[in-house]
Amino acid sequence: MAYRVKNKIKMLSWPAQSPDLNIIENDWQRLKRELQNDAICSATVDDLKARIQHLWENLPVNYVQSLYYSIRRRIKAVLKNNGNVTKY
Repeated sequence: MAYRVKNKIKMLSWPAQSPDLNIIENDWQRLKRELQNDAICSATVDDLKARIQHLWENLPVNYVQSLYYSIRRRIKAVLKNNGNVTKY
């Protein structure tokens, strides 16, 4: 806390778990969509786990990078909306 005060680091008044700032939420949504549109049916829980693992490991790198590079825009949008919902 002393470091934060000394360096004048401002605390945000909303939860750190904000979905607008958590890019993993986009990954989960994409995996969910892909599973719903998937022609491959999972007969067992193990099949489903294997399918999710496969989809996760094959997320396009440019997609993940685009989410990473959007963090600055996401923070600005959340600050502008005083912690309220944004387009992210």
